[in-house]
Amino acid sequence: MADLATAYLDLLDALALTRVMVIGNSAASLYSGVGAEGGTGYLFTLSGGRGFRAIDALYSDNFGRYWVYGHGAEHPDRDGFVLMDHTDCCPTC
Repeated sequence: MADLATAYLDLLDALALTRVMVIGNSAASLYSGVGAEGGTGYLFTLSGGRGFRAIDALYSDNFGRYWVYGHGAEHPDRDGFVLMDHTDCCPTC
């Protein structure tokens, strides 16, 4: 599944498309890092329905969850990690 997610982001790069996602209907936590167990260093919660701009590739944890690095529309000055499952764009689902 990681290959599919990586291929998706590579395709966006190749097409020069902006990696803009939307946080799903419920809120999503933003973390400063990702470790083996998941998000580390909780920063804040992003509201559902708002934009999220991915600026780096996906990372996975020991549970097979994928994390994407970027920033939310509410806090464009603060980058962090959000679970890809909490966005509207989930090629691994």
